[in-house]
Amino acid sequence: MANYDFNKKVLILTGASGGIGKATMKYFFNCGASLAVTYNRNEEVKALAMELDPTQGRILTEQVDVTSSEECNNFAQQCLERYGHADFLVNNAGVLRISAVEVTSNELWRQVIATNLDSVFYMCRAFIPILRQGGAIVNIGSAAAHRGAIDHSAYAASKAAVLTFSRSLALELAPKIRCNCLSPGMIDTEMLEELTEEVLQTLRDESPYKRLGRPEEIAGAIAFLCSQDASFVTAETLHVNGACYIS
Repeated sequence: MANYDFNKKVLILTGASGGIGKATMKYFFNCGASLAVTYNRNEEVKALAMELDPTQGRILTEQVDVTSSEECNNFAQQCLERYGHADFLVNNAGVLRISAVEVTSNELWRQVIATNLDSVFYMCRAFIPILRQGGAIVNIGSAAAHRGAIDHSAYAASKAAVLTFSRSLALELAPKIRCNCLSPGMIDTEMLEELTEEVLQTLRDESPYKRLGRPEEIAGAIAFLCSQDASFVTAETLHVNGACYIS
């Protein structure tokens, strides 16, 4: 694991209670960063925050509905009052709902689009004013955004939109702030709980690596995109999916 120096840097992270979120919290905290993280219903993130930082001097946890522009704006104000600035914004909140188009309800479609796409827009708009020169935004996409996926039309569409949004935003923010996407494949997290073991085994078999990805592998890639090692990388999508998007 690369040991980036994120001392005096502030990470803003959504979807912190998921597997990728928790791994990212640990990675950045161990690299010296201060954190401001959101969760929705799963409060395990609070226990992790206390484990990492018993004094809570370097971690702010907040229950935020990232599909609400007002709550995103309020969270940005909280972060500004707590830390005075932000350096990295990682939009990781997301939901996966399995449904064929012909039976997908309006409500399910809107939930997926709101969580996976609207939240990225709201958080970026809220935090751009407090991101410091040399900062970075990393938006979490998906291999499904590139290749599509059966019964995942809402999910794939929302993630594909995130890719294009991120490229456009990178042009707007250059050269002050970089903006990139990261496209995971099937990562061993709670998001896969809807899938049967038979389906999961099929996914493993189809992968050139014959396994699911690990949350820590995504966290390390996020850290790279935020680091000065990626200082000339923007408007890009980094695939961290074991080539599943082409296999």
